[in-house]
Amino acid sequence: MNPTIRQVIGQNVQARRVAAGLSQKAFAKDALKRLAPDRAWTVNAVSEYETGKRTWTADDVVLFARALGVSPAALVTIPEAVEFVDVDSEPVSRQSIQPDAPAPGDADAPLQAIARVTRALDTHLDQISALHGAVEQTYADAIGVRKTWLRQTGQQSQPRKEDT
Repeated sequence: MNPTIRQVIGQNVQARRVAAGLSQKAFAKDALKRLAPDRAWTVNAVSEYETGKRTWTADDVVLFARALGVSPAALVTIPEAVEFVDVDSEPVSRQSIQPDAPAPGDADAPLQAIARVTRALDTHLDQISALHGAVEQTYADAIGVRKTWLRQTGQQSQPRKEDT
């Protein structure tokens, strides 16, 4: 049987909460209550979220993520060991929910991720180079203008390392 997406989110919350050294009580009474003081936070409510017995709303995911100091995506991320999750009683593959996630046992996944980032940077390399050249030219022009101004006004200035 596949875990539900509610259970996955709950397990991620629980793992982050435990890693932060927070009990369910402290998490409910301190972290959640501070961010959403108008809601009644109980240990039972936290437990029900963590076990997947309560339905997560988008607001809940964002609230819990803020309370844990992580991104909402970190709570929705499906573990690599899980290939399918049940959404409305239907199995949905991890790959269809997280298309960039490596397939289970995919040893080349880190290399593929590096290749994707490299390709993305390469598409902008010409723009980055042109921008860098424009900034260097503007800086050189500004130094030239300053030197000319100092000569014309007869002012003495301590040479700056940028002027040399």
